[in-house]
Amino acid sequence: MAHASPRINFWRAYGASDQKTRYAQGTARPGAGVPVQTTQSYNASQLFTITVYLSQGVTSRGRIGVNSAGITTLISPPWLVDPVDKAVQLQACKDVIAQSKADPQVKLLWPDVATTTIEQHVDNYKDFNSNHWVGSAAIGVVVDESLKVKNTNNLFVNDASIMPALPMGNPHGALMSMNEQGVAKILALSGGP
Repeated sequence: MAHASPRINFWRAYGASDQKTRYAQGTARPGAGVPVQTTQSYNASQLFTITVYLSQGVTSRGRIGVNSAGITTLISPPWLVDPVDKAVQLQACKDVIAQSKADPQVKLLWPDVATTTIEQHVDNYKDFNSNHWVGSAAIGVVVDESLKVKNTNNLFVNDASIMPALPMGNPHGALMSMNEQGVAKILALSGGP
């Protein structure tokens, strides 16, 4: 029986100072998602991880490129470069922490609140292990409705880069559907298989 690690997903809409709505998505799963860095004692068999991140509505952008070896590389990081995104991310984290305090059996281990504020944690967090890269070849901007790169002949893109923005939840299902429909569009241009 195969399944993804998250056992619970949750979403919350946040209005922001720029009048845009951003959605925070959270997942909870058993075990530690990253090494636990804490001064507190804990029972490893009782750990669970909550991950909170922004999805739909995020405005931070970065740049990727391809180097001379053909390897995709990060040119400028996209994570929380818009200060409004960062403020919403901080609020979402604070909300989850506040809600966890409602249960006296739940103890926050990381970030270790005895040594780190949530602001410091977000500022210093570098292990962005849940990345959903979209938009670098957005449909309607870089590719047309048939997924052909504009102003080219016989060059098509059918991956996450054509999604103009993140969906509210994990993009996997949308990507699978998009890819299937994209293949049909491309094949239709050539008259079929």
